[in-house]
Amino acid sequence: MLRDYARLTLFMCMVLLGIQIPGFLELYQQRLQAHVTEARHSLSGFQQTADRHFDGNLAALVEYYRSSSDAVFREDANSLAVIIERVLVLESEMAAMDSGQFGQIAHLMTRADQSLRADTLAHYQYRVILNPAAIGWGLGIALLLSLLVEGVGRLLWPRRRHHRHRPVYN
Repeated sequence: MLRDYARLTLFMCMVLLGIQIPGFLELYQQRLQAHVTEARHSLSGFQQTADRHFDGNLAALVEYYRSSSDAVFREDANSLAVIIERVLVLESEMAAMDSGQFGQIAHLMTRADQSLRADTLAHYQYRVILNPAAIGWGLGIALLLSLLVEGVGRLLWPRRRHHRHRPVYN
């Protein structure tokens, strides 16, 4: 009986874990969008300069800064290149997150921007969202992990078959 309650408790913990997935995805996407907006804003003045003088080519603007005789421009070339790279990385991240929830989870687990993922996890507050997606994730994760735990448990601690001792008749 205690074993049944332990299984039920474990199952409910797994449901609560699975319910967190849609909320975490939503927070990650909100934070990603905020970072993209900020990075684009940081780049916008440079983009206007590149539009006016280099047909919109930011790489040409960076090269112009690098080849300048002014030391300040040469130093700023690296800063500008970092901003450009950050915008490209974040836009790539946005494109990767523009898929279904399974694709988003796969991306978050394997190729997501590590600093953004860690930052999102640090600021995530657990909550119970009861919409169809959260319930589906909760039950799905609970069932998968329950099967995994049961399978590992059976491998590590196989049940012994109780043999009935038959009386020996002479």
